Order: sequence, then C-alpha cells, then structure tokens
Amino acid sequence: SYDRQPDANDDVYRISNTTVTRLNAGGGSVTDLTSIAYQGSTTSGKLLAGSKLPSPGTIYTPVFISTNPLTPVPTWTTPSQPPTGPGNARVRWSGSGTAYCGTGQNPGSATDESAFSTSSDNGDTWQQISLIDTRIVYLDIAVAASPASAFVTTTSAAGIESVWRNAGEPLSRYWARIYTIDATSNQ
Repeated sequence: SYDRQPDANDDVYRISNTTVTRLNAGGGSVTDLTSIAYQGSTTSGKLLAGSKLPSPGTIYTPVFISTNPLTPVPTWTTPSQPPTGPGNARVRWSGSGTAYCGTGQNPGSATDESAFSTSSDNGDTWQQISLIDTRIVYLDIAVAASPASAFVTTTSAAGIESVWRNAGEPLSRYWARIYTIDATSNQ
C-alpha cells in the first residue's frame, strides 16, 4: 500500500507467466516508489518509476528511467534535469512518447515547488509547465525577436532560482520553467 514503511523489497518487478524478476530501480537500495509507467510492446519499451521522497537536501524528486526494462538486467538512469517538488512523483507516458510527471505532497504546503512537468527525451530533462507552486520575489526579462520568445529569470524567498521560457503565438501564451536551482544549496 502507499502508506507504509519502505523496506528492502520495495522496487519495480516484472512478472512473466510464473516468473517474477526484481528490476532494481534504485540500484538495489531501498526505493520508495509512488508510480510506474511503461510504454512499448511485449518485446521492447521504456519504463519510468517515480519516487515518493525528494532527493535529500534538494527541491527535486527522483524519477528512475530504463530504456531496456525487458532485458535480463535492465539499466537505470536518473534525469539530468529532474522534476521539482517535495516527492510523490506520478509518472505517465502519452501515446506520442511524451512523459508527464506531477509532484506534490499530502497535505501540501505553500510554495513547495511542486509542479506538472513534461519530458520529450525519454525522461532525461523535465520542464515544469503548469501548476507550479512557487512564489516569485524578483524577476528579469529578455525578449528574442526571432523566433518570437521571451526568457524570464526569477528568484523566491526560499532561494529557488528559475529560468522560464515563453514561445509561440501570441507571445506570452505558453510558458515553461526550463531550469531550476536551489541557490541556497547550489543543487
């Protein structure tokens, strides 16, 4: 169940007929997961596993990625730009190959950097596109004429610094947070 203490058997498992295979999403360590998402067929695919807990001392929530989950010993990676938030990463694939991740906590707290994110590169980089729980206290803006886009840098009272990008017509209609760093911890 979701509300339980993690133990050494928490992981992602593949069940094929009567064979159960542990996939070691966390590299064999105790991994408390909230969701998994598979896209593919019975012969090849890709798998995401969302963590319940944030990475210690950061504003990021781990997502584990396997592009070979059907091999005898799948390899796992973590994103070079993970989703932000306090944990509870809920991951899904779309039919077009875009990955989605929502983060948050229960109960939620104000300005915890939870967000709804997308990834178009198999989960390696996540862009926060909506429902971002943050408070902006300073910003700067730069506009590019071609292609029509705007970039905004922000910081918050909690020391979270972000770069936001706007693209598309009309300008300012579509925004995404493309980079986030916790300036207080340099993470």
